[in-house]
Amino acid sequence: MNNSDWKPKASVKNNGDFISIKSYCGYTNPTTADPAAPEFLLNIDSSDEEVGKAIVAALKNSKPVTYEEMQKLRINVAENYKAWIQRMMEKYGYKTKRALFKNMKSCSILCQDNLIIIKPSYHEKLEGWSGDGIKEEDYVKLPVDSSFSEIGAGLRLAFERCI
Repeated sequence: MNNSDWKPKASVKNNGDFISIKSYCGYTNPTTADPAAPEFLLNIDSSDEEVGKAIVAALKNSKPVTYEEMQKLRINVAENYKAWIQRMMEKYGYKTKRALFKNMKSCSILCQDNLIIIKPSYHEKLEGWSGDGIKEEDYVKLPVDSSFSEIGAGLRLAFERCI
């Protein structure tokens, strides 16, 4: 695969208490959260501009990796995920994973064809989201040169379209 196949990606979670924005690395499949990239953890009442800035920064931190590098990164995916859950539970005082995940919405973001595409998801089980029931017209598509405020507002619109 060459770098022309790669598209910057990020993942965003929102459970009503916080917004977590993570850079993803890899090509189309598989991709994974980049453990070397910073997580942007925002208050739920952060401004659209703050949210948009974090999204743009996460996309800038996204990077292509070779298949071999991806395999190395994927070794620690489960461990990194458990550590993230533990950090969120401690930081926000959740007693159970159910309390953390019950109302969580998830969106994926990618840059493609000079657009920022924000894809809402279906919360199909406590810790699982899919594209089931989501149509392409549910995606929020913004020009890459949109303002931070427009990008942040676009994410909020995509969260409203999560099911």
